[in-house]
Amino acid sequence: MKYYRLTDIDKSLHYQNDNVVYYLRDARSSVTPELIRKSWKNLWPTQEEDFDANDVLPLTVLREKILQEQEKTKNDLQMINDLLTDVFGEDITTKDVEEWVNDRDEEILTETEIIESVETEENEENEEPEQDRIEKVKHEAALTCFNTILKCCSENDFPDHQILLLKKMKEGATEKHLKALKQKTIGEFFKP
Repeated sequence: MKYYRLTDIDKSLHYQNDNVVYYLRDARSSVTPELIRKSWKNLWPTQEEDFDANDVLPLTVLREKILQEQEKTKNDLQMINDLLTDVFGEDITTKDVEEWVNDRDEEILTETEIIESVETEENEENEEPEQDRIEKVKHEAALTCFNTILKCCSENDFPDHQILLLKKMKEGATEKHLKALKQKTIGEFFKP
């Protein structure tokens, strides 16, 4: 039996709800589907492995809806294809129609705009990139920033999912910081 000191209990009482949710999410993500399946098999050994009576009907209904949507899309594309072939008198493939339908957001450029964009691209390619040394951010500075951002987000009622993402990023930065503090072996200096 393990006895806890009073300070440990006091510390554990100060955890915030968002920390508890964060730890629960991490614990849940570490549980694999195979582990759940094996646990249920031990609890309910008479249940067949691949059969789930609740999933049979909804999956067939979902499959039928998907097939109907695909058929409707094919019919619409064929109708557009036939109409364009009648108007222009050329053979237009369904692939061309799909490209036209999916490329609605592209802007139409004039000849001068096309020429200017090509010239600027050529000028950018001809310029040699400056090889300035990029300063790396120190791990301590990153951790300080994460703590400040987390405090600000908590005080300003940011959504929980954003705070959890920041905590996960902070955890990654902490791991990198601890790895950087680890003493290197002589073999690490001679790696190719």
